[in-house]
Amino acid sequence: MHTPFNLHSRSANVTQSVSPIWKLSEDLLWRIFMTNVNNPQILTPYQYNVKDHTPRPLEVTRITSQVCRHWRNIILSSTAIWGRLIDFVSFDQKTTHWRDEVISRSGSSSLLWVVEGETSNYVGAPKATESRAFLLRFIADQWNRIEKIFVNRWSGEDWSFLSRPAPCLSQFEIHTMFDAGASDHPSSLPGNIFADQAPQLKSFQMTGAHCDLSLGWTANLQDLTLGGSFSNQAVFEILSNLPLLQSLDLYGHIAVPDFEPPIVYLPHLQTLYIDTCLEYLRHIRPPPGCLFRFRENRDKILSRLSRERELSEMYQNYFAAHHPSSLSLMCTKRRFVLHSGIFEGLARDTPDMELNFTSHAGIAINSVTYLFQMCSSPLLKEVTRLSMKILHPRPGLLVALKKFSFMLQSLDYLQLDEDTLNILLHWDQESPCSGIVFPRLQNLKLSHLSHASEIEGGVSTESRLERFLFHRRQIGAPIKVLDLTHYQDLAVWLLDATRSLERLDELKGMKVLYRSVDTPGVILHYECGSGHPDVLRLRYGADIARELSDSMVLNLPYID
Repeated sequence: MHTPFNLHSRSANVTQSVSPIWKLSEDLLWRIFMTNVNNPQILTPYQYNVKDHTPRPLEVTRITSQVCRHWRNIILSSTAIWGRLIDFVSFDQKTTHWRDEVISRSGSSSLLWVVEGETSNYVGAPKATESRAFLLRFIADQWNRIEKIFVNRWSGEDWSFLSRPAPCLSQFEIHTMFDAGASDHPSSLPGNIFADQAPQLKSFQMTGAHCDLSLGWTANLQDLTLGGSFSNQAVFEILSNLPLLQSLDLYGHIAVPDFEPPIVYLPHLQTLYIDTCLEYLRHIRPPPGCLFRFRENRDKILSRLSRERELSEMYQNYFAAHHPSSLSLMCTKRRFVLHSGIFEGLARDTPDMELNFTSHAGIAINSVTYLFQMCSSPLLKEVTRLSMKILHPRPGLLVALKKFSFMLQSLDYLQLDEDTLNILLHWDQESPCSGIVFPRLQNLKLSHLSHASEIEGGVSTESRLERFLFHRRQIGAPIKVLDLTHYQDLAVWLLDATRSLERLDELKGMKVLYRSVDTPGVILHYECGSGHPDVLRLRYGADIARELSDSMVLNLPYID
């Protein structure tokens, strides 16, 4: 017999099973709401300036305030919460009502963030908008309340407020852009910046302009970024007085004639990024194990890398301290890139270690050879994952690369394209007595699967991939997993997957990972020898692929 629904009984059960969150005290709820607006994973400056990239704290707070009257009252009554929501990206609306309301609710509390709403406008002159004018007036009027600021400064604008004390300022990031319509292009900020009073300042980042760095406000800095408008002399004078520095990011600077930098010891430095000023390594002494990213494109420096002894020392110290288990290597005539970690698909996380050298004329072969020698280490035997891309290899490069590769004895996972795969096949075939390259390799991921038309000799010719896989089985080092899932974009997958791999069905037991054409977000697998070789007929949507290639331009990612 059907039991009628009892409304009163149902209500009683709901009352008895109230979620624990409704029992939290007002103080604890306030702390939770403050945590939401302070979330460092959301509030990094680069993410913060991209619309729709992550849930914005202002939007999270607005939605939270609509849960119930009690929560709304807590949020509305807290000026401290609203002082952490000054987000000019979210203020970019048709009217100024929401902007004015949020600012009003912040009262006189300190302002955690002031972030410009037009930060993506890096090219061309700034828009002479009311929102831009309001932003500058707001910063000037509220200067003594601001804790962190991320704003572009256009030449020709009045930034005289920087000469006033900044009692709350803890993080300062300014990038100067040049307005083609401005009458002058000053690159200097006010001489007495912060009136020499910024006691809370821990992070200072400036590009496109320069200021006086000899003042007392620099004493407590832990994070420093200086762009190319500074001289090398100014840089080393300030570094000599920063005992607490933990992060240092330097871009190519103006060289002062006859200036010889002093040796600077930075005992607390954790990260060192140097771009186009690699010679600074001769004078900076970080602690062993410091994370680093070095970029250089000047031929004068790249032609004599063997003289940069400190470069080798930092690399070896990093390996000894961190024992990285994954690396990415790209080597062409013009580029050499080696960094920790592997980029998966379009993801681009900041690596702990990076060597990134580029020469339009081509990096000298002796420098490339030195880099491979320098990067060799007994600790390479602990690396189990590698992404590798080699383009247009020169004979001398291949010799050095082979020696480097033979040190990766524990490698289990390899990501590469078919051109690079052909190099490995050649090594295994030419000198079987010298041993197998990557003897423990079991997982092979293709970052590019060639079209049938790209295979040497035409469609009927066995591809490099098949030759490599069958040769590995022949020499007793078979690949167990072939991963063809690199691309997640359906259009890219259709353009790439236009050939048959049916012969791989002879490699019994090997698993092939691939994406469904109908639902490319779904990863499928096929075990070779299980009786369905048609699965390996990667000719899905060839006609669609041709249509796509005629109608769109694809930016294919490369693995570096």
